[in-house]
Amino acid sequence: ARLYLANANAFGSEGTQRALRELGAALEQNPHYAEIQNDLGVALLATGDRSGAETAFRRAGEGRRDFVDPLLNLATLALRDRDRAEAARLVEEALTRNPGSARAVALRETIAGRTGSE
Repeated sequence: ARLYLANANAFGSEGTQRALRELGAALEQNPHYAEIQNDLGVALLATGDRSGAETAFRRAGEGRRDFVDPLLNLATLALRDRDRAEAARLVEEALTRNPGSARAVALRETIAGRTGSE
């Protein structure tokens, strides 16, 4: 599934649909696997199903404590909605769970209006 999602230009919408099928099958075997839930969110977002993506990201966020990608994906969606307060809250939660997350640090700097060159 990750191959299809990572190479969306090569596989197109059929690749995304294939990823959704594979992720659904994987979740039937292990519905609490955080990485699969997160990948499902990415795939759903690619199809335009933002509501489904948010649900999948939230479920993924309940998984492994140190796996913070779902929180950062939700923070990114909050930024798209111009909800900086919610984005900042999610990033801080991610950093509390995983202080070494480079992606969380970078997103916190983006929210604060700083870039890596400052």
